[in-house]
Amino acid sequence: MPNVNNLQNLKQLSITNCAIKKVNLTEDLLPNLESLDLRQNQITTLCGLHTLKKLQTLSLSHNQIGRSMTVYQKDLVLPKLLFPNLVTLFLDHNGIRSLVEFNFQSMPMLKYLFLQHNELQDVNGTENDNSRFQCILRVRSIRNTGSARLCGIGNFGGGS
Repeated sequence: MPNVNNLQNLKQLSITNCAIKKVNLTEDLLPNLESLDLRQNQITTLCGLHTLKKLQTLSLSHNQIGRSMTVYQKDLVLPKLLFPNLVTLFLDHNGIRSLVEFNFQSMPMLKYLFLQHNELQDVNGTENDNSRFQCILRVRSIRNTGSARLCGIGNFGGGS
């Protein structure tokens, strides 16, 4: 069995193309992790990632997050992400339809949010964060914006 103490100093971890569905990584295991690349898996469930206090970059591109993604904190199921030092978040190619469940207020350091190639129909949830970070997305089929300002781009009238 590998010595897990060797992981204590790990700053970057890439686990791609492995058909992973559930991720359970905590600060106890990876206290110094700054960058986590989980691209091109089948992830729907994240456990413990919110405890990675030094995490600055998280790539969840090409997964199955969509509306079914859940984040577990101890015994509680949270319908939102909780990453206090995250600067860059890749959520592209995930079938995400709404941003309401992604609590961007709990990501105070977020600067870059990649959302392209999703099925966004509702961008409510970014209205209080639009001057704080840049969204990278393709605006094509957004239907419900309410009065939300989308990541500093201004008010959208709905439609394409």
